[in-house]
Amino acid sequence: MVIIDEDGSGPGGTNPDGDDAAGAVAAGRGAGDYDIDVNLSRGPLYGDTLSWDTANKPGLELQPVHVQTDLDLSRFNKLFVDLMTAPPQVPSK
Repeated sequence: MVIIDEDGSGPGGTNPDGDDAAGAVAAGRGAGDYDIDVNLSRGPLYGDTLSWDTANKPGLELQPVHVQTDLDLSRFNKLFVDLMTAPPQVPSK
């Protein structure tokens, strides 16, 4: 599973979501530095995130971030199964 392809899209050309990102951090093996821009205008595209590597970024002032780009699938699957089959945690009072 690739979280972000070279063109900035996720699997099948889709945008990766927060769950994809959380999984990549927990079981990541590849990473890179990218410049990002987030759409904050009202409407259906609110929250869309665009990313560029340093060589391809546009002439805008962008926020640099460190991004997980690849997933160790066997490690992720084990982590996921372990978490989903663990007994529920009781909240502390």
